[in-house]
Amino acid sequence: MPIQRPRAQLWLFENDRRTTDKQPTHRGNGTIPRDLLKQLVDQIKVQESGDEVRVQIAAWPRVSKNGNNYLSMTMELERPKEDRRPEDRPSTSSQPEVVSPTESEEDLPF
Repeated sequence: MPIQRPRAQLWLFENDRRTTDKQPTHRGNGTIPRDLLKQLVDQIKVQESGDEVRVQIAAWPRVSKNGNNYLSMTMELERPKEDRRPEDRPSTSSQPEVVSPTESEEDLPF
């Protein structure tokens, strides 16, 4: 069974209050679960160098109940290479393997 990784939920809407090119084109809100915050802090503490933590982000276009387009996004810590799914790893064969996603995999962000 795959390990459930904590994910932040983010929503970006077009900035309808934008009056100059210097203002953002999109604005939004989000939530970051406590477990993800803890992982981010722990990752910074164990790193030998650097002030950054690499994350993975996925986005899906959506339409709100009011008919406004927006992006629904998730964010999680970048997976170590050894933890990535086999289909995410580089192929060692000379011919690329064609894999069709199952119905449940089509909604996965990574």
